[in-house]
Amino acid sequence: MQEILLVLIAYCLGSIPSAVWVSKIFFDIDIRDYGSGNAGATNTFRVLGPKWGTIVMVLDVLKGFLAVKLALFAPQYFSSEIQFLNMQLILGIAAVTGHIFPIWANFRGGKGVATLLGLVIAISWGRRLVAPLFFCLFCFLHGLFH
Repeated sequence: MQEILLVLIAYCLGSIPSAVWVSKIFFDIDIRDYGSGNAGATNTFRVLGPKWGTIVMVLDVLKGFLAVKLALFAPQYFSSEIQFLNMQLILGIAAVTGHIFPIWANFRGGKGVATLLGLVIAISWGRRLVAPLFFCLFCFLHGLFH
């Protein structure tokens, strides 16, 4: 029962439509009506610029990261490393699913790439941190030139 609750929390966390909220609060627009029509960091880079795109990207990455860390509230999985990893993956995938189909934004979200990046960083941040750094650099440069 605890696992189901954690998965629901992870989904709801992933469902926070940061791009939609940022665009509505600071620009009085719905980001999904512009650019690619997605509620994600890349479209925010395109429509609102690199400053706001970076803010949304950080928030979306945090959603995936924090969802994975919810596994720390399921101590029954600590005895086996593979079970703990599986729980982390399930929670991260729930957050990515929430980003793509957010309950708080009529199930119209983004593509989930930044949230997936948060999942990767949370599970394996050490030697694989180079790939997420290149990802962030690419997204930033893509936002600047498109």
